[in-house]
Formats: sequence, structure tokens, C-alpha cells
Amino acid sequence: MSETQNKASTIRSEDVDRHLQMFLRLKPLRFESTIEPRAAEDWLRRLEKTFEGMQCHSDRNVPLAIFLLDGEAECWWMGQQEEKFQGKLNSLITWKEFFELVSTSPEKCYKFLRGLQDSLRQPLVPFHISDFSELVESARLIENDLMATQQRCTASRKRFGDDTSSSGFSGKKRFASGDSRRSGQSGSTIVSGGGSTVSSGLVSGAPVCQTCGR
Repeated sequence: MSETQNKASTIRSEDVDRHLQMFLRLKPLRFESTIEPRAAEDWLRRLEKTFEGMQCHSDRNVPLAIFLLDGEAECWWMGQQEEKFQGKLNSLITWKEFFELVSTSPEKCYKFLRGLQDSLRQPLVPFHISDFSELVESARLIENDLMATQQRCTASRKRFGDDTSSSGFSGKKRFASGDSRRSGQSGSTIVSGGGSTVSSGLVSGAPVCQTCGR
């Protein structure tokens, strides 16, 4: 590397450090993952005002903004940098590209969640997923699990109903009591173990002998 290039590199490095120090002294807000689109847009608008006040070159905007990403937001950006920009350096990404990506991704997630049924939306909300493709995949997995659970419950109820209808007492009654109204007889009928019947009671109001039947 020539002496001129070394000098230019040194000046550039000092310039970057100067802007970063100035940027941090302004105490800009850090940004974490959120599905609320207004929060992302407000954060971006505040950064634009900060950059205008600093009067730094436009190619520093994106690197400085990315420096403020924390937690899930930082992981999300690393994925977007590979997927959307094929690993392009942050300094080569324009502020317009960065602004549109950060502001529209949470908005898409927010609208998608609002359109889901409660059974799908409620399990997803606590995770604050800001990547749209990840959110859609998570919702699909939850929906498949709910459908599988419902199918198992339906099959279980069907089996239980079949077992109930097929089971039951089908044997003959060994003892039956009641009134016999034929030929003026009244009393009870006892069914013996051999299947023969022996009547007892009153015939026309008179006692009946159990031995001779008279």
C-alpha cells in the first residue's frame, strides 16, 4: 500500500472515530426488537435528526444506526444483511434501504398478527418476533399443532362413544316382579335359575297352595 493510501486510510479511520464519539455523546436511544411499527419509525426519525445535527457523511448513517441495535433486533439485522444484502458492508447500504427495511418489517408483522385468530395470535405476541418470514412460519406450526390436537380429541370422543353404545347388560333378567292381570290373577313372578317360572300370590283374592296349585 502506498504512502498516500496509508494516509487516506488513517484520516478515514480518525473521521469514523470522531463521528462515533460525537454520536455517543448525544446519547441516542438503543433499539430492541418490537412488532409495533410506530416504535421503529419513531426511532428512525430521531436518528435522522441526530445525523443532520452531526452533519456526518451519509455513508456513516447506517453503521451508526446498527451500532444501536440490541438483542433480537441485532440478530434480526444480521439475518437481513445476509439475506437482503448478500453480506454487503454496512457502509455500502444506503439510509433509504435501511429505513424501508426497518420500518416496513415491523409493520408487516404487526398487521399479520392483527389478522390472526386469538388462538394463534396469543401464543406469538410474547415473543416479539420482528422477522416476517419467521413469524409466518411460527404461526403455521402453531396452527398445525392445534389441528392435530383437535383431531386427536375428535377421534378419542368417537372411540368413547362406540365403546359406550356397544357395552351394556344384554343378559336375561333372573328376577322380575310385577302384577299379572291375566285371569284375574295378581302377584309376583319369580324366574328360577333353570328358566321355569313359579307364580305366587292370590287368585281371585283367595290363597293359592304352592305345592298343588289349588
